[in-house]
Amino acid sequence: GQSCGSCGSGKRNPRESAREVTAIPKKDSKVHKIGFGHQATHDLNDDEAAAWHRPHHCTDVGALVIFLLGLVGVGWVMNYARTHGDLRRLYHGLNFYGELCGVDERVASEPYLYWCTKPLSGALPTNVEQIISPSNTLDLAHPICVVSCPTSEATHHSCYQGKETKEVWRDPLTDSFVENVTYTFRLVADYETKAFAGHYCLPLTAERLTQLKGKMEWGSQALMLKAGEVIRSWVALLAAFILSVILGYAYLFFIGKFVDELIYIFIGVATLLPLVAGLAILFKVFQSGTTEEFLEHVRFGGVSARVPSTGNKEIDIGIAVILMSVGFLVATAACCLRHSIQLIIGSIESATEALFAMPTLLLAPIGSVIAKMVLLAVEIVGFVFLMSCGKVSRMDVGPEVVPGGVTRQFKYNDDEVKYLAFYGFMALWALELLFAFEQFVLAYSTQLWFFKDYDESGRKGFVAFPVLRGIAIGLKYHLGTLALGSLLLTFLEAIHFVLAMVYKRAQEAEEAAGTCSVSKILAGCCCCCLTCFECFIRFMNKNAYIVTAVESEPFCHAAQIAFNVVANEIAAIGGLGIALKVFVVAGIVSVTSLGGYLTWILVHSLDIFSDPSSKHFVAAPEYVTAVAAIISAIVSATFMVMFDMVADTILFCWALDRKYRSENGLPAGNNVPSRLKALSDLDEGVGEPLVNGNNNGAK
Repeated sequence: GQSCGSCGSGKRNPRESAREVTAIPKKDSKVHKIGFGHQATHDLNDDEAAAWHRPHHCTDVGALVIFLLGLVGVGWVMNYARTHGDLRRLYHGLNFYGELCGVDERVASEPYLYWCTKPLSGALPTNVEQIISPSNTLDLAHPICVVSCPTSEATHHSCYQGKETKEVWRDPLTDSFVENVTYTFRLVADYETKAFAGHYCLPLTAERLTQLKGKMEWGSQALMLKAGEVIRSWVALLAAFILSVILGYAYLFFIGKFVDELIYIFIGVATLLPLVAGLAILFKVFQSGTTEEFLEHVRFGGVSARVPSTGNKEIDIGIAVILMSVGFLVATAACCLRHSIQLIIGSIESATEALFAMPTLLLAPIGSVIAKMVLLAVEIVGFVFLMSCGKVSRMDVGPEVVPGGVTRQFKYNDDEVKYLAFYGFMALWALELLFAFEQFVLAYSTQLWFFKDYDESGRKGFVAFPVLRGIAIGLKYHLGTLALGSLLLTFLEAIHFVLAMVYKRAQEAEEAAGTCSVSKILAGCCCCCLTCFECFIRFMNKNAYIVTAVESEPFCHAAQIAFNVVANEIAAIGGLGIALKVFVVAGIVSVTSLGGYLTWILVHSLDIFSDPSSKHFVAAPEYVTAVAAIISAIVSATFMVMFDMVADTILFCWALDRKYRSENGLPAGNNVPSRLKALSDLDEGVGEPLVNGNNNGAK
């Protein structure tokens, strides 16, 4: 029986089951019982039979049912948001009474927010019908709602001029008192403005405009001012997207060609850097005999170098010994783990080979980016609708910081708080499920390629549409397993969020009290432990999805198999994880920086973007470049996730394949890439040490 999951087959040797399946004609497909009295059948095609697949059947249906019920709950919450929410609460201006322009009943016919000018110095005219001329100083603290944005001084509005507070009564016993506050308004002539963002009146004169924009050049206010200009620059952003895709493919090609050199350079730097630093400190200590200066100049063959010192000879010697020991340990580990290093290089080489051998896999990053963008956009729209259900009020942070009427705060009742928390949890679960589905599709495609034999020309046979087939298999049979794995991560992230909030509150209390907070220390330790555990779960989930793709096992049993395989190759898999982290970070940083830099050059050098008379003129190049860098980061991260998953899958399949062949006394198959095959041959005591290269062919 299975440890979890709503359907599955009995515990048998996975490889024996696979061998039995390959001998069954397609018309005699196996039938697997699943929950609720239904049955699912799946015929193995040639590629799946070569990859030793079991016939796929539904796994972890219970988790899928829970996810679908959650989506039903999201639908109910969205219906509440539709009936109680109003998006206008998020972006319409508020007058200084706290009324939403164009929304609240008294100002429903006045949708624009307008900032009057401050009164001129001197006494106000006694004639209340007299129209006061506008000054050049805006009253940013007391905006009003208007029907339309003024276009000249020919019109006027009633504007705030000041207030007078007068005490009218005081209780002599309790000292309670009553005050009368008189607000003074006068008719003030308008100034020329234009509508901005559909609901704000922006001054046209440079002096007044500077006052307003000078207070809105940070945070959300700056984004609001520049959002329209960035959207109008969609052609430049499209060019940035295409550039980032090209750079992503170029980076993968570069890694495939120079992985040996890069790995050994990394090992060399990790060895030599601590050794040289330790020797430099020792040289300084024993040359000078004392360490009077914190940063004393030491000469090595005429070259002056600044070597740090603690000022204590014994401590300096101890630091030098530790650094040199680290260098020797790295060198020793590199010598002892030659097998694992070759595995790492072979996995990375094979990953790039697999990516460029399957055309649909090369297109997977683009599809992944589009899917994530669409899902994220839908979730943001839903969240914004739900946010608009709250009761809005002004949040004044001072007109010297932000103009009045722009910022706001929302208050929610208890039910709405629960709806927001539930929606956030489901949105995070859906994102994690999409990531898990992407990993499954990549694992399915990669293992089909791995188990494909090389032909006489040294190339693997063609795998037809592996990504589309992986999508179909994942949706039809294994969505429950992916939902269960992503649910576990979602729970961990939710707990991490709660602990982070506890840590923040404890930190604020500690700063207010001026004493050390035990709750802050405990919350911080729990956050660190939870982060480490989450990384481990993500790693195991990835390998469990590979097992599910091959063995059609439910999540818990797949994770158990994956753990056993990983334990046998812990050094290689751990080293691969470190190497991939370096390549992933380098890829994201390089593609993001190059994408942003090239976009900056484009918007400044091409007339289509730099000429003010051009239809596609970029008015805000800094913001467009920043958005282009964000796009490049998202694209490069998607490429790197794909590369990481493919490399992990290849190493895992190699370990799985070698384990089965070792148990059954079989030599390495003709499907294994040359470097990995040479390692298998050396393990068995046959073959020659591999020379750098990738000459695959039938033996």
